[in-house]
Amino acid sequence: ETKVMDVASLTAPNRTNAQFKLAWLDKYGLIVSARDPRTSEILSVKCRFCEFGRGDRNDEGRKRKRTERVKYFGRPWRTDNMQRHLKNQHSERFKEYSQLDSSSKRSKYFQKLEATRPFASLNRTRNDPLAAFAKVQVILDISKEIVEVIIAELSRDCSTNGEESANRDKMFTLVDEGGCKHYEASWPNRLQFEMVVSYIAVGVSFRQCSRIAVVTKENKGFSPMGNISMGKVVQIVRYTCALNYEVLRGILANVWAFSIAMDGGTKATVPYLDCRLRFVVGGKLFNLHLVALPMYESHTGENMFLLISQFLSALCPNWRSKLISVSTDGASNMTGRYRDVVTRLDQACLDGFYSIWCGAHQLDLVVQAIFVRMLDSSFVSSLQAVTGHLRRQQSLCRELGSQCPKFVDTRWLSIEKLVRWLIKNQTTLVAYMNDNQPACKPTLSWWIMVYLVYDFTEMINEVFTRLQGLTTLVSTQETLLKQLENQLRREGHVKGPVVPNELVAHTDWSSCDSSHLPVYSKGGFYMGIMEAEEHIRNRMLFVRENMDSMKRENFEEYRKILLSVQVMYVDVVAGINKITVERDRSNRRTTTLPPVLPKQLLTFSRAQFNDLLILQKRRILESMSEEQLGELEQEYKQFKDQTYQERGFVEMIERMPDSTAFDDAWQTIRMKYPLLCAFFGGIASVFPGTSTVESDFSIIGWEKGDSPASLTNFSLEGILQCKQFDVLQQIQALMNELGPQNPL
Repeated sequence: ETKVMDVASLTAPNRTNAQFKLAWLDKYGLIVSARDPRTSEILSVKCRFCEFGRGDRNDEGRKRKRTERVKYFGRPWRTDNMQRHLKNQHSERFKEYSQLDSSSKRSKYFQKLEATRPFASLNRTRNDPLAAFAKVQVILDISKEIVEVIIAELSRDCSTNGEESANRDKMFTLVDEGGCKHYEASWPNRLQFEMVVSYIAVGVSFRQCSRIAVVTKENKGFSPMGNISMGKVVQIVRYTCALNYEVLRGILANVWAFSIAMDGGTKATVPYLDCRLRFVVGGKLFNLHLVALPMYESHTGENMFLLISQFLSALCPNWRSKLISVSTDGASNMTGRYRDVVTRLDQACLDGFYSIWCGAHQLDLVVQAIFVRMLDSSFVSSLQAVTGHLRRQQSLCRELGSQCPKFVDTRWLSIEKLVRWLIKNQTTLVAYMNDNQPACKPTLSWWIMVYLVYDFTEMINEVFTRLQGLTTLVSTQETLLKQLENQLRREGHVKGPVVPNELVAHTDWSSCDSSHLPVYSKGGFYMGIMEAEEHIRNRMLFVRENMDSMKRENFEEYRKILLSVQVMYVDVVAGINKITVERDRSNRRTTTLPPVLPKQLLTFSRAQFNDLLILQKRRILESMSEEQLGELEQEYKQFKDQTYQERGFVEMIERMPDSTAFDDAWQTIRMKYPLLCAFFGGIASVFPGTSTVESDFSIIGWEKGDSPASLTNFSLEGILQCKQFDVLQQIQALMNELGPQNPL
């Protein structure tokens, strides 16, 4: 017998704070409209009957027209409100719906209503979906330490730029649940929240964001946006920072190891210690901004350590047991032996800690030193004069369709960009110089050097760019540097290395003859004149033809150019050969970082693996149980057994390039060896350098413009956190999918 629900007999529940029950969706004809992004808890539901109007009652005699809006329900969940709405607004349809005896029939009920409604889409307002989204509430549950330490520190200078309108104490409510204290907060309009985050993420200031929102609402009729004042923008950004750090706190609580990279900056109102974070979740390597901490006191390694340790203690209380590596750019206050931040972090953490000196930064220093030595005053002064003259010729710039790049004599990368532009437009530029005869008109030897410098910097810049990838591994960096060294040795015909006393360097060209040619050497590498001439013969036709004629007509210029070639290639090969990114506790060079990719593990014995486990055991047991540690050992044994027994498996791994990303390398075998992937993922988190940290500081110039004092520490951090809000939400969703039992 089919039970018929009598709408009139519906009664109110005794409790008004009941948890939402999924059975109510089917019972009352509801559909979920919003969930908490962190917990997937239902935040809002809407009435499905309202989508088809509220016209099943007689409105004759009503003083006001019945609303056509869709009804939403949120916390606290009260079924009496749901029942009252159905009784008053949809009594006939809900009676029909209640007589259906199965969920499938009830689902088809709404499908039939949709099919019989003509021009249904025309009955909705243009902003209806957005209006519904605007009613979704954003709920925040933030750890006490994050609010009281991190948010408080970032908000120290919020008294400037109108930010005083947002009071931190009023934004968060302290809740004590059985001695466990945390902060709660909410925002009533999720559409407004996410729009502000999107605006700030692209670099607009807080005041600009408020103005853009007003213009969008007033000029475009975007009413669901609501009113957004300067104070609301500040409040939303602070909530975003808190949400991001809460997600990071959960991530660091689950991973067994993570790494940071640090760099000090002075481009903002006060000096900053900028930090980035790397970790692996679900077999994916992530590289995120961690924090830009203002250094109000002395810019020393000790002060840097105090800042970062205070921050990490609030974010990850057991960070000393999980931090596995720190990378720096090699500055003296970063890598001194005793009172520096790296040494202090190393001493504070468990054994098995890795100190990294940025390989890209070391390469940058090597190349920069070469240019300082190689580019004699005549070439540099000519380059500067030519650049300045060409940038002032507006008609020439219009003819070329581009302006001559700026010349910055302190950065070799600016020279690489400049010489590329000069070569691209050489024909037009030479004709212009011949017609106008400016005082800075360059010589033929100068143009030859432009070509040689371009070939040299192009090879280096390609590798330099790859070294700075977000997910580049230390092993990949070492491979790229070795490949670059070999390429430069081939191109320059550089010989060596040899023992220094076996090599006699000659620089006096006047005393040489065909049997004793001058040689330039450095660090055991050398290059003779014959090798330099062979290098010239392999260049572009313009260089070779003009060098041949110069050898006959102006030997002095000819030998200067050859010497420049020798200096370029010998110095860079010798410099790259000395680059070592790993350092021990005394800041000495070392090569102890273990392999992390399946291809590298083919030659990594079980004995070596056991040595690594012993070294990292205390750190591992912070996140894994003894049983999982045993499973990890068993997985490595199975991996090695499979490499011995299945040739196809080995061939699949061997086909992977040495520069394969961690995610791609483990993708095919991660599900079979999850603990193994998680373990080597922790080691893979080690930063190869600080290039991604330096990229954070570019936001300072981008945002500040010509007003240096306009960017506070909270403004800067707010922009950087808004930029990665979506990424962190995706990681949170991935962690929810993996579940708490997964070792990540």
